[in-house]
Amino acid sequence: MGVRQNVWHSFNPADGLGGAGTVQALLQDNRGFLWIGTEGGVSRFNGDTFTNDTAQDGLVGSIVYALLQDSQGQVWIGTEGGISRFNGDTFTNYTTQDGLVTNEVNALLEDAQGGIWIGTSGGINRFSDKGVEAYTTEDGLAGNAVSSLALDSSGSIWIGTRAGVSRFKNGLFTTYTTEQGLAHNVVNTLLATSDGSVWMGTSEGISRYKQGLFTSYSTEDGLGGSEVYALLEVQNGALWIGTNATIQYGVGHGLSRFNGTEFYQLHCGRWFGG
Repeated sequence: MGVRQNVWHSFNPADGLGGAGTVQALLQDNRGFLWIGTEGGVSRFNGDTFTNDTAQDGLVGSIVYALLQDSQGQVWIGTEGGISRFNGDTFTNYTTQDGLVTNEVNALLEDAQGGIWIGTSGGINRFSDKGVEAYTTEDGLAGNAVSSLALDSSGSIWIGTRAGVSRFKNGLFTTYTTEQGLAHNVVNTLLATSDGSVWMGTSEGISRYKQGLFTSYSTEDGLGGSEVYALLEVQNGALWIGTNATIQYGVGHGLSRFNGTEFYQLHCGRWFGG
């Protein structure tokens, strides 16, 4: 189904897709392969066939939450059992025995220096040539349950948690919550955009941080749903926003588009709003 015929193609285990249940992470690598993280491992799709890897093939865990390709071409795979790094041939696995604060990995990011940031359910790590660093609320992090990561144009690392959002710059954390203007303290997703803004999808709307100020939007402003789970900036600078509207309200307003001044919702193949 779709707006036009022959647009949507569905794949399932009968087509060779590995795993089972929810697809929780997607990545297109520098060779054009599509990586698919599921509740039963990770699959690679070359456009024709799938290659599937599970714990039996060397993956550190079976449930994949996050995927990242670094600047060296290696693919990092965050799971419930730790993190795996794939060099094209083999997996190298890291767990709490190697310095992870906890094994459940929810988010991955590479910084400008080539360090790999790993958001977990118990804090955050940074892997680099210097070793493994670990940060928790004791170091100033807003909350230990990390959901998302973003790198802004100034080189700051933004960390979304279930207790607010933190910015890490020059070795220090600055934390923002509803007291500073954040729409809600449960932050599900983050996006740094080309105009220098950082957008935060929360459990009660969306917030934009720019030049030290927060601006927040809710369903009252035209946002399709209150819980925001996905953000994407497209070429013309518009923001696409994935929300819970379809699930919660039973209508097709789960996808919103923001043009900088107004929200529009996609419903039955047509945009409404404005």
